[in-house]
Amino acid sequence: MKNSILARPNLKVLLLGAMLIVVVQGLIGSGGQDGMVSDNSHTPVVSWTSDIDQLMDEAMQQPSSSVFMRISHYYEKQREYKKAILYLQKAERFAQVEELRH
Repeated sequence: MKNSILARPNLKVLLLGAMLIVVVQGLIGSGGQDGMVSDNSHTPVVSWTSDIDQLMDEAMQQPSSSVFMRISHYYEKQREYKKAILYLQKAERFAQVEELRH
């Protein structure tokens, strides 16, 4: 095997290419959208326990993508981003199921 390209890949070029792809994908993905994380540093974190309790009850009785989206939005406002992403994923799954039913 005299082909040196297969024997020794240039890892620096591969790494730079991967970083370039990530940057371009980030620019394309966030183009024109406000992203999920917003900078509301002047807004205090408010406790809406009664609201989330109502939303959770509704999600247990009649689960739908809109309910899970509202729960995700609630956790985003509370700056609990892991929970927000979790409920956003649930909302996407329910939206797929709802789409198949219609």
